[in-house]
Amino acid sequence: MDWGAEDDDSRQWGLGPFVAASLADDQGQGLLDAFGAGIMLGTRRPGSTASFNIGVGWFVDTEVTRLRDGLANGIETTIMDTNDLTREVDEEGLMILFSGSW
Repeated sequence: MDWGAEDDDSRQWGLGPFVAASLADDQGQGLLDAFGAGIMLGTRRPGSTASFNIGVGWFVDTEVTRLRDGLANGIETTIMDTNDLTREVDEEGLMILFSGSW
């Protein structure tokens, strides 16, 4: 949606959906392990390529590692296999996205 105006001193506004995807985690793995979607509001001056955009949406991360229930950092345990100490869970939440161009 474009709420553009004819006056050169005014700003053009746009509103629309966005989709976001993780390309890699901090170790360079995990293609598309996190993704999100939402709505974005953008503005720019007519005839300019400079813009500012803000988006609000929801994300899901499918590979979050957590300690198993009943375990905490610093607590001694008799579990010897490190794979038994953690579990992978999905985590979701609110995301706020800013972007701009000059």
